[in-house]
Amino acid sequence: MNIIFLLNQVNYNKFFINIITIFFIIITIGIIIITLYFKKKVNGDNNELYYREELFDTIGSNEDNVFCIFDAIQKKCKYISPNFEKTLEINRDVLMHGGLEILEYIPENKRSKVLNLFSSSEDMKMLEEDFEYIKPISKRKCWIMIRVYPIYKHKSIIRYICITTDITKEKRTQKALEDALYNLQKANEAKKVFLSHMSHELKTPINGIIGMTMIASNSLDDRMKIQNYLSKINSTSKNLLTLINNILDISKIDSDKLILANEPFHLSEILKSFSAIMNTQAELNFQEYTFIMKNITEDYLLGDSLRLVQILENCVSNAIKFTPPGGKIRLEVSEVEKNIDKVHYSFVISDTGKGMREEYLTHLFVPFDQEDNSISKKYGGTGLGMTIAKELIDLMGGNIKVTSKVNVGTTITINIVFYNNPSPPKLEATKDKKINSNQYDCLGKRILIVDDNEINREITGDLLKNINLKVETATNGYEALEFFEASEEGYYDMILMDLQMPKLNGYETAKAIRSSDHPDSKEVCIIALTADDFSDNQLSLECGMDYHITKSINFDSAFTILQDIATKGKFHSDEIG
Repeated sequence: MNIIFLLNQVNYNKFFINIITIFFIIITIGIIIITLYFKKKVNGDNNELYYREELFDTIGSNEDNVFCIFDAIQKKCKYISPNFEKTLEINRDVLMHGGLEILEYIPENKRSKVLNLFSSSEDMKMLEEDFEYIKPISKRKCWIMIRVYPIYKHKSIIRYICITTDITKEKRTQKALEDALYNLQKANEAKKVFLSHMSHELKTPINGIIGMTMIASNSLDDRMKIQNYLSKINSTSKNLLTLINNILDISKIDSDKLILANEPFHLSEILKSFSAIMNTQAELNFQEYTFIMKNITEDYLLGDSLRLVQILENCVSNAIKFTPPGGKIRLEVSEVEKNIDKVHYSFVISDTGKGMREEYLTHLFVPFDQEDNSISKKYGGTGLGMTIAKELIDLMGGNIKVTSKVNVGTTITINIVFYNNPSPPKLEATKDKKINSNQYDCLGKRILIVDDNEINREITGDLLKNINLKVETATNGYEALEFFEASEEGYYDMILMDLQMPKLNGYETAKAIRSSDHPDSKEVCIIALTADDFSDNQLSLECGMDYHITKSINFDSAFTILQDIATKGKFHSDEIG
């Protein structure tokens, strides 16, 4: 019995031990499973974190944006993107232990604003601030934008995500757009003022011409009175033409169509004639005009003498205009330097006039711009003279400098280099002369005037009759072609052809004449006549014309050309002028 009891007790102990063993095995397995589970989860989280950081680094390395995560509790940076040093030129390690050290590189007047971006306000949202930034290594100036995004936990900010962006390109684009808008507004304002001035400047001489014409027509019995008004009409017309030519010159300069001549001229003769005119103007204003030439050894030059006179006229006329009675105007021309084929001249124009404010000098050469709106009303002008002078000087390869002081006067210094002419002709004394058609004689040659404007035909015809030309007229290109083809050989010596005509213009008419079967089609001299300063001389040449005359006509030059044709025959077509 005892044996059986003992055996049963042993079996029970074994069973109990087995149960305990199994229990521990199950617990061990559970611990292992739980351990493996948490290890996997931690590894997964670490992998996810690593992946996110790697992705953040990749984004930060390839973008202009610099990323930074700032711990609001520990007051230091937890993450800084790799492109931080490249973009901002600040060592990342310096900021990893703090972060606010970046304030040292920010302008003092912006530090408080940037610091306020890191506010702990509960209602803070995304904030941003831009400022000019000087990179500590390269010292290059740029513009950066800082954006701060707060991260909340239980209504408290625990960290900030900061994004810093280089916005230099955007700022430059913005500045360029602002400048363009400002310049456009300035140009529009200048054009409005210009149009207002032009309305006055154009209407005043036109009204004067109309009025003086009416008075002269009512005084036909008073020869002296008629001559007086005709003289005034002529003078006023020239002033009006000068005004129009200035406007056209500006347009030519803007469209790169202004071409300088390269012709021989005597500098001394040009300057003496010019100064005689300026001296007369000064005397009329009770001013003293002085002209001096110093150290001039080379006088016969190659260049554009007309444009040189235009430059000097714009400058000296301004000096006369803005100098009160009793004041002094001086033009001094000196030879600065010369070599084998070039000569450097200095032209200095000084006056004792009203002068200009220093800040206006930077606007002196701006088209249509004047120091104030009262100038045009008081002194006249359009504000184009100095602009044209500057552009012409630039085309000649020279330079201009202006100094001025209010109520003291102005000094303009112009430097231009001309080529000297190796074969100067014998210089004959010349006298100022009035245009007199009686000194020209075209020996009964016949000219066909082609113009669709009746008044132009009448005026031109009467003037040409005074130099003994036989004049016939055609009202359009088709009529001119008909008259020419019906004429006998040698009947027409010259054809004066208006270029702007309806239906068949002057170019087309000239080509038709040159291609016709008439025996004179290649010999008759065709002269282009146009009021369009932008007409194409080369096109006139290609269409078969021999000369090119622009209205308003310089009759002295035109009569000389016509007389030369009448006496010597036409030049070759490549000598179109």
